Amino acid sequence: MNTEFALLAQYNKAFVPLEQVCQEFFNLGEKQARNMAAKGQLPIPVMRGSRSQKSPYLVKVSDLAEYLDRQYQAHRNDWEILNQ
Repeated sequence: MNTEFALLAQYNKAFVPLEQVCQEFFNLGEKQARNMAAKGQLPIPVMRGSRSQKSPYLVKVSDLAEYLDRQYQAHRNDWEILNQ
């Protein structure tokens, strides 16, 4: 199954609040994830839904899927090297 489609099926939307994915995919608490997002330190781009500072950070599902696929491929390559 395609990672992006799986995430779309899980969240039912193209943009997901950072708070919904930060713990599961980045092992970060909400506050730390927001702080890192404000500094541009997350491994994927995030955006605010409006110009308001109170607007939540949003993650594009396709960006999250690409990140997860890259992470998987890097770990798979390492695994294949170790298991030759």
